[in-house]
Amino acid sequence: MINIVAACDSNYAQHLSVMLASLLDCNPGERFRVFVLTSAPPDALERVRASCTGHDCEIVPVEIDPRRLAGVPIFGHVTPAGYYRLLLGEVLPQDVSRVLYVDSDIVVAGSIAGLWSLELGSNVIGAVPDEGYPSGGPAKLGLAEADRYFNSGLILIDLERWRREGTGEAALAFARSEPQRITWWDQCALNFVLRGRWMVLDRKWNLQTHAIGEFTGWEVVPSEEGRQRLRDAAVIHFTTHSKPWLYRCGHPAKARYWHYLRRTPWRNYRVPDLSARNVARKLAMRYCPSLVQAYKTLVSG
Repeated sequence: MINIVAACDSNYAQHLSVMLASLLDCNPGERFRVFVLTSAPPDALERVRASCTGHDCEIVPVEIDPRRLAGVPIFGHVTPAGYYRLLLGEVLPQDVSRVLYVDSDIVVAGSIAGLWSLELGSNVIGAVPDEGYPSGGPAKLGLAEADRYFNSGLILIDLERWRREGTGEAALAFARSEPQRITWWDQCALNFVLRGRWMVLDRKWNLQTHAIGEFTGWEVVPSEEGRQRLRDAAVIHFTTHSKPWLYRCGHPAKARYWHYLRRTPWRNYRVPDLSARNVARKLAMRYCPSLVQAYKTLVSG
């Protein structure tokens, strides 16, 4: 059995359902137990469960009281749910010794059996280095170049070692005591606590937006190498603010999200940002990128 952990509040239940629908579709024959760290209402969780119908998948809700995360820095688009994964050691059953944490803004594109079977050795986690992060994040943490900096959207976790070393507690303590050093929320806290104690995973297990090609803010222009990475990817992560459930998103794998959305109770979802202005913006970015860049240069100059 593969133990998956995901986190969601009422805002992300739809996207969690899409992630799970893609995971189950691409891994036929596997048995899954999915722990959902959540503060979402029961009706949203029932819709998540309905998205898994017909598969060997047990959904285990783990209710999280957001007050347990009092004092962590909350800013930008992130809610306390962004820190739920730091409570893993406390809230999951003690007999669960290994888990794969997966963010909800992910679509699975292949088998994860090879990832699940990887040996972590003496490392607490396995993760993929973060692509395209601003240098300020790691620099504020005091990380050396050799330490590298991972993306926390997909993490293979030795939960026994995580508990034994107090990883979650240490990350929460750091976030609360050093908020001025936090740029990317729980990700920064985990990178500080786990520096030098994580295994680098292949990019195919967490293909991020900046690894595909030139990112213009909403559109992604794939390079030849990026197209090959997309073909090889087992997990596609829609990093940055350009999410596939928004009209303006120009990610080349956006259609995968909509394909699986139609298999969930949210199949009638409509994008909130469809407007004449955004249609014009998207057409301009797609067909006249040089003119848009020239305009930006003129305005800024």
